[in-house]
Amino acid sequence: MISHGWFPEISVHSDFLDGVSAPVYKPDERTAKAIFRYVYVCSRFRSGLPTAFDHRQSRPFTMPDALATDRSRRTRPAPARAGTGRAVKTAGAADARDRLSPEVRRILDDFRLEDIGSHLLRRAHFVAEEMFAQEFSDESLTPRQKAALIIVYQQPGLNQNALADRLFMDRNTVAEMVKRLAASGLLRRAGAKDDQRAYELFLAADGAALLNRVMPRDVLVERRVLERLPEEYRQLFIKCIRMLVEPQAPRDRGAD
Repeated sequence: MISHGWFPEISVHSDFLDGVSAPVYKPDERTAKAIFRYVYVCSRFRSGLPTAFDHRQSRPFTMPDALATDRSRRTRPAPARAGTGRAVKTAGAADARDRLSPEVRRILDDFRLEDIGSHLLRRAHFVAEEMFAQEFSDESLTPRQKAALIIVYQQPGLNQNALADRLFMDRNTVAEMVKRLAASGLLRRAGAKDDQRAYELFLAADGAALLNRVMPRDVLVERRVLERLPEEYRQLFIKCIRMLVEPQAPRDRGAD
């Protein structure tokens, strides 16, 4: 609320101040009334309420030009699609299935997401991630971080690029992960002897302590991931997954 003249001081009270009233200044009465009108109409407009009115004459007054322009932009009709002269529909669009070719319709009619290998692999990955997260919720550890610590243990002194290659991850992503692991005291970075711009990575004391806590439990998690499969299928499943992820030689298109 802003008032002047008939009240002893001008004060501000609005949602923007979380209900805190504070004395501001004492302008002349004309300025105070202008401020009152502007603030009141702005607050009502942005709250979606009807436009405010002049408190002296109880009649509507003109919305400030800036707000009127802003509202016109919000209600501007959708632009025409290039080359068609027709406006793009944003809501309530008609079903466009009749635009599909007969061949594509036959493919879609027979499509069963539950039989798609890539979809099932993604779901299986989520199951494994959820098991890991539940088991190690007290450790703030991700499967990628665990894998990084294991690889550094197995290859002390390897650099970040080699770690990224072993993890099959983007180098920038691995660089950020290594930075966080080093800041947490789990990894130790040392300048490479042959390249001062590179780091050699070593397991730190806290990283060793973390692996001591995690690895015995991780064996159980990995066992639970596969326990839904019949025992005679588990090694075959791992072999098949390995065949999927191993790099393939480029196919000769002329042989098709």
